[in-house]
Amino acid sequence: NMKCDFYLPKEDIYIEFFGLLNGKNMDKLDRVLGGYKEKMDYKIKFCVDNNINLIYDLNENKLIVKIKSYYEDQN
Repeated sequence: NMKCDFYLPKEDIYIEFFGLLNGKNMDKLDRVLGGYKEKMDYKIKFCVDNNINLIYDLNENKLIVKIKSYYEDQN
C-alpha cells in the first residue's frame, strides 16, 4: 500500500519527490526524518525489486531534469 506523488499511466512511470530530506545531512537525521528515510529506501528498493519504473530525487530541480531527460531519451 505505497503511494507515489505522481503516476504517468501512459508511460507507466511513478514519480516521487522526497522533499523532506532535501538539504539534510543524512548522518544526522532526527527520529522522524530517520523514519522517513527508511520508508524512502524501502520504496526505492521495492520498485527496483519489482521492476517498477520510478523517477525520484530529494531535490526538485534535479527531479525535473531527470523527468525531462527521460522524455528526451524517448524521442
